[in-house]
Amino acid sequence: MEQAGLLGTVGDERRIQTAGADLDEARVLVVEDDDAMRAFLDESLREEGYVVRTASSTYTGFLTLLGDPIDVLVVDWKMPALDGFALLSAVRRCYPEIPVIFVTAFARPDVARRALLSGAFAFLPKPFRLSVLVAEIQRALNAGPPQGGERGDPSAWQRPSRSAARRDGPDREGPIDPPDRAASE
Repeated sequence: MEQAGLLGTVGDERRIQTAGADLDEARVLVVEDDDAMRAFLDESLREEGYVVRTASSTYTGFLTLLGDPIDVLVVDWKMPALDGFALLSAVRRCYPEIPVIFVTAFARPDVARRALLSGAFAFLPKPFRLSVLVAEIQRALNAGPPQGGERGDPSAWQRPSRSAARRDGPDREGPIDPPDRAASE
């Protein structure tokens, strides 16, 4: 029983930390093993107004989750040792309220289907436009956790809007190719 109280305390601490954050500063964790892509997403999402944490592996990504509350997780599929599906599975069991945006340069219909059936909020094949990722993050922030423990239709989830502080001006696309490239790359 004491252990349950301790777990409640840890959960309460996470809620208090999250509630104390500026509502315009959504917290995003990017788990990406490619150094250049991780650095690009870190810098770009910060410029979009997000508080960004990064990790280079599934293991360090999960450790980051344990120590730092986040609002949205962006995770790559292909990584050394444990892949993105291992992290997605752990997050769905331990933090079911955190939306996971799954990304990969090795997109195939069966991978996308598996990711979405495993509980990913969205699936983005690389290369993708930064504006598309930002739109998915915003959609995830505006969605709420499922009722009754079932994921259901994410478009039906609602919670008070937490928008990221976006800078004025046209969308930054960065060095990522437009989405008209074949998704099977």
